[in-house]
Amino acid sequence: TGDITEIINKINPTSKVIGVDNSEKMLIKAKIKNPDNLFVQADCTCLPFNNNEFNYTIISFGLRNIENRQKVIQEIYRTLCQNGHFLHLDFGKSKIDRIFDIIVKFIIQFLPVNKANYKYLLNSIKSYPPPSILIKEFEDEGFMLVQKKNYLFGIITAIILKK
Repeated sequence: TGDITEIINKINPTSKVIGVDNSEKMLIKAKIKNPDNLFVQADCTCLPFNNNEFNYTIISFGLRNIENRQKVIQEIYRTLCQNGHFLHLDFGKSKIDRIFDIIVKFIIQFLPVNKANYKYLLNSIKSYPPPSILIKEFEDEGFMLVQKKNYLFGIITAIILKK
């Protein structure tokens, strides 16, 4: 948490960046990395922001962890200005997903890490819909696809949408 806000600050130092997370511990870590940014603890299915408040919204590696995706997408749409952009960044689906599985299973087996976290990661990726289904869900809530771009041979997918 806080990595995306840090990148935004480097690209556009004059932008006002607000980070949102439901986890207080994650927000504390983010604030340490980015002491000049505002961080808000909130449930993303009920954002504490006005309608049409933001020009850009980003959710990175988070939507797959939320049960009610539709409500989150509706909240993002509600809080975006007309013609505002939404970037969804997360794991995609690719032909080399099996390699990723092997790497993570190796980490779990041989490195001193929290095994439950990595098992959760693998399960959340497998149960998360592919980008084509996500794009349809975004479009069903009023968004228009601007661009979809794959990184790392499709392991990571960025989807840019417009209100």
